[in-house]
Amino acid sequence: MMIYFKNIYLLTAIIIASSFLLPNLVSASTYPQGTLVKSETGTSIYYIASNGKKFPFPDALTYKTWYSDFKNITKVSDDELKKITNGNRFVTVRPGTKLVKFAGSKGVYVVLQGAVLKKISNVEDARELNGSDWYKEVIVLPSNLISSYSVGGKLEDPEDYSAIGQRNAITSINDSLIARGIVAKPGKIYIDNSVNLSRLKLLQENFSDSFSPRFSSFTNAYSLSARYDERILGLKPMAYSDGTVIKIDGLVVKSGVEQGVRLQEGTNIIKIEVADPDREPVIYTVVVYRASANASSQLSEMKENLASHNFEPSFNPNNYNYDLKADYGESFFKIKFSTYSKYTKIYVNGKEYGTSSSGYNFNLEYGDNEFRIFVVAQDGSSHTYNLTVYRSPYKNLKEASLSSLKTNLKNGLTPVFDMNEMNYEVRARAGEKTAQFKVVPVNSNAIVAIDDVQRTYVSYAIGFRTVKIHVVSPDGLERTYKVKVYPVAE
Repeated sequence: MMIYFKNIYLLTAIIIASSFLLPNLVSASTYPQGTLVKSETGTSIYYIASNGKKFPFPDALTYKTWYSDFKNITKVSDDELKKITNGNRFVTVRPGTKLVKFAGSKGVYVVLQGAVLKKISNVEDARELNGSDWYKEVIVLPSNLISSYSVGGKLEDPEDYSAIGQRNAITSINDSLIARGIVAKPGKIYIDNSVNLSRLKLLQENFSDSFSPRFSSFTNAYSLSARYDERILGLKPMAYSDGTVIKIDGLVVKSGVEQGVRLQEGTNIIKIEVADPDREPVIYTVVVYRASANASSQLSEMKENLASHNFEPSFNPNNYNYDLKADYGESFFKIKFSTYSKYTKIYVNGKEYGTSSSGYNFNLEYGDNEFRIFVVAQDGSSHTYNLTVYRSPYKNLKEASLSSLKTNLKNGLTPVFDMNEMNYEVRARAGEKTAQFKVVPVNSNAIVAIDDVQRTYVSYAIGFRTVKIHVVSPDGLERTYKVKVYPVAE
């Protein structure tokens, strides 16, 4: 199914792009019913109905249920397009063609005359309607387009639905607009009662997102996105007059007073009915898509800073048990956590920690130190990582050792450096004027002094001397390395 949907989105992009490849610009002042028009700069395609108004196709998927290609589209100037009255309604999917699904919702629907949706109850019914490959007949529409349709409950019996019958009953978009009550039937006069309809003066919401499109009294359908933690939507409708009756999902609310609407995960359709005395009521529809809770309950990374040891085994998000060794002088260690989601929480031995870039220090006692790292996702799921850090109770002479002792003299040290060898000599060659030494301790916290001065680098003029390198470990152990320097023999 996912591959199919990806292909559909790709096809949509190709179809929209191809709408630029249209005939040369023409100019016209009147257009017969059924004309397809498009501006010279825009991508939207419009259908001209029998009332002379233009109705836009919301997307390429809807367009393809009515037309097989993009031929016979009249390209007009931007000014010419603006002169055509907007019908303020989207064209809907042709009945009896495709099954319809809305992004963020699990329901799959058949489309009936009048843009009425009937939900298919189960997979067996879907197979009965469209065969074993029924899912190939499903098109996925943006969630906000559901407000262009009327949801008419479930399709109780597949035998009651005839795709051919629905297609034959609605042979043109004009027929569909008539069935929806938007365009008058032939021989009847359509009276635009929009000025005599009940309207809201203002509709406000309290979310981080905003209405799309921006609120207007004469725009009836809106979409809104909500984070998972935005569970209750606050809607504040404001009427033009005191006598207006406002209902949100059937509940009467006061003008100018915020009303909370609880949201489920996924698509939520909120109906706001506005009724004034002696006027036709109007229904505003707000489609809210609330994101699902993040289910990430693993660490993406865990790092430690001990000088001579690493996690055993190496960190892997799917491995939940680790050992780590610390030397006698390491009374604490630093650990840094990373997660896949900013909503994931981390608890170490019951205390909450974040994903600080600098990490956190944890004290170490001698012997085993147990750390339970509890990782909790936004949806409540969790994983526990177990870390045992063993700190040696015995002093380690290695902590007072050098891991590296280097000189710039070409002959090098004799013998070759080994951390457990304390005495060396080095002989200068002709032309070498300075003897330089650079050292690195095994434990970065050890204190290093060269010839009684705390430093890790020294440079001397060539001459006979003995260089003393004294190392003191964090736990107080000491070692002294000696290097005898011999100048070139006279």
